[in-house]
Amino acid sequence: MLSHGMDLTYPVIIMRTGGLDGVALQAREYRHLLNNIDISVHVISGRCETKFVPANPIGHRQTIVSRLDFYDKTSQILFSNQFENGDEVNADLPVLSEKEWCETFFEHKEKIKKRIDSVLKKIEHNTPVLVYNLISLRHAQPAAALAIKELMQKYPNRAFLSHAADPDAERPEKIKRIKKFVLPYLSAEEMEQPYSGGPYHFQNLYHIVLNPTQRENFINKYKIPSNHVFEIPDFLEFPSEEPVRKMFPKRIFLTFMSRCCIQLHKKSYKYIKRPVSKDTLYFLSPVRPVYRKRLKEAMLISKKYGEKHDKDVVFVVTHPNTDDKSYFMEIIQFAHDIKLPFYHLGKSFSLDTLDAVYENLAALDTIGVVASSAGGWENA
Repeated sequence: MLSHGMDLTYPVIIMRTGGLDGVALQAREYRHLLNNIDISVHVISGRCETKFVPANPIGHRQTIVSRLDFYDKTSQILFSNQFENGDEVNADLPVLSEKEWCETFFEHKEKIKKRIDSVLKKIEHNTPVLVYNLISLRHAQPAAALAIKELMQKYPNRAFLSHAADPDAERPEKIKRIKKFVLPYLSAEEMEQPYSGGPYHFQNLYHIVLNPTQRENFINKYKIPSNHVFEIPDFLEFPSEEPVRKMFPKRIFLTFMSRCCIQLHKKSYKYIKRPVSKDTLYFLSPVRPVYRKRLKEAMLISKKYGEKHDKDVVFVVTHPNTDDKSYFMEIIQFAHDIKLPFYHLGKSFSLDTLDAVYENLAALDTIGVVASSAGGWENA
């Protein structure tokens, strides 16, 4: 249990918190772990999507720095204008020249740095600063990445931990479309070097990676000292050592499921009622419906399995559709084309809802399917 007089406080810097994406879930698990050893957490976040649980605020404080949010207006304008082409370019946002982009970028960066610094100054410098993705996935929030880089340089005697679940190096299809004048502001190398997507090199910066391949790349390809790279796979806390499985799903859950079937409707979609039964085989993809999760491949596997074994098969995606709406429409169309019933549970979701979904689906014939090798939490 936490005491009210804790001396240790971890600052945590994250783009968004409280939601259902893997990074936010891992931040929550780390918070619980640190709280259990009497270390409190002060979260500096761009957005809080759902309330932190448990409701007891001991061991947790939060400061919202709205400019850290990917969906902040200035962040969105910079993000859209840094790409030559592709889905990232938003036609509804202002178009910036190179000069305008740079002026906006540096103003945005300075405001982010000043706000984070004001929070860090109020926290004792007796723990590392834990940063989720912002300094590894730098193209997503370039101004924030540079702001934190400059803070690392400002405080050379304070350790920083980069949770590098999604480094730029693993997104070559995006990096190759970024405008050349932007790349030096993202780079960990000298300005004139090609952008590799590799990690920052600082004596006071340590890196958390998810698997042996990432660790080997950090050490051998990017020349990060081995004592600065820690392999910590994503983890979840379970209430018991042995799995607890219900014999039957709750009737109310089956009713809920039956109303979540998604269907093409003109140029959009609608949710319809389609009954489910205990004889149905559920292929569960516990991910956000975004491109890199490769849901079409997972759907195809599900369809082929059902055909081969003569089974009534449905495909289930758990998480809300907030991050890649165009891809969401693509997978709805794809499911329609291959005649695969598609259930989307995340119209309105919370962590408690997610737990209930897993608990009830475990009582049915359910196969988990993860097609993306880029996933961290769902592969754990």
